[in-house]
Amino acid sequence: MRRILHSLVFFLALAIAQAQPTQHIWLLGNTADLPSESPYWVQLRQELEQASKPVYLLIAGDLVPDCDGKSPPEARLQPLLELARGLEGVQVGLLPGDRDWADSGPKGWDCIREMEQFVSKHAPQNVDWLIDDGCPGPDMVEIGDNILLLALNTQWWNHPYRKPIPADAVCDEIVEAA
Repeated sequence: MRRILHSLVFFLALAIAQAQPTQHIWLLGNTADLPSESPYWVQLRQELEQASKPVYLLIAGDLVPDCDGKSPPEARLQPLLELARGLEGVQVGLLPGDRDWADSGPKGWDCIREMEQFVSKHAPQNVDWLIDDGCPGPDMVEIGDNILLLALNTQWWNHPYRKPIPADAVCDEIVEAA
């Protein structure tokens, strides 16, 4: 009996050791200061092309260097969209950070909505803006078998200026800290 148990444990361990991951999750953030012509984008694209699939790439926060109302969103977001364009087996999720909220400035919510509109109109199908309308979330994103990503727009709680509030009725639910 003991020999059978040891054999079962051995074969189970062998099977687990040979199992391949069913999903790869990559995390990236603070891309705002990378120039669009940076070799980093080329290298990252090559790594994604060669990676075992499927891949979920979460780009969290500080997507663009500034939101000054002068430069159009395409100038700031294009490198992120081009990175993902045509990549099979790669899904990209975008979450804004404090710099995307105009460095926590008065036009922050406007900047977020402008970026979201640009992404929804011009992004390839494998790119998603994770939390709509500048809402705080949380939103659940299914990124693989038995894998859920809990997305939070944490800058919403820190933002001192205009942002969606319950009376606006743009967010499903907003719970403010007491």
